Amino acid sequence: MHAVFPFRAFLFILIIALIAAYASATIIPGQVQVNPQSVSLIKGTPLSVSEELQIIPSGSTTFAETHTLSLSTDLTEARWQVVVYIDGVQGAVIPKEGSRVYVNGYLLSYPTTRDVSVQILLEGTVPPTTGSQELMILRFAELNSQGKIISESENKVKIAGPDTDTPSPARAEMVSPIATSAGKVPLSCIPVLGAFIFIFSWFCLYKKKF
Repeated sequence: MHAVFPFRAFLFILIIALIAAYASATIIPGQVQVNPQSVSLIKGTPLSVSEELQIIPSGSTTFAETHTLSLSTDLTEARWQVVVYIDGVQGAVIPKEGSRVYVNGYLLSYPTTRDVSVQILLEGTVPPTTGSQELMILRFAELNSQGKIISESENKVKIAGPDTDTPSPARAEMVSPIATSAGKVPLSCIPVLGAFIFIFSWFCLYKKKF
């Protein structure tokens, strides 16, 4: 019977460790810079966007290694320069062309004592419009190990302006959080739940032996 208490302590510690391992980070956006400041939403109009994201840890590390930071845009001919900074020092540099960029969680995962941020530089052109006066220029979200968007981690930056030839001041608007849909789950709780059921069953069998 004396072995039951240590086993319960081990069980508690293991569950806490599993929860911490799958905890999501908090992504804090900075001020969005859009150039030129006066634009029109006419097809082919060139735009450049800059944004800095601060990674605030919610678990045992700044960002889960098995998770991914997803960046995307509705601009056409998009060209990205994504730079990871650790304590203000440049780390990984990710150049990319296309509408989407993925930043591996390994590049963002550090002890919670470190300051991690992501600098985003994006250039592209206004796509063919459908009469809308809004354009989604940047979207970012944290994906879990199954590639699903973690609840309330998705943010959209939209630019509003007339779809006419007359330029007007660009108005960047942050839309956050995005409601979780059926295809977007908060995080993958299956590994944690499976581990808990396994450990609980093991504990029951262990207890019966004593």
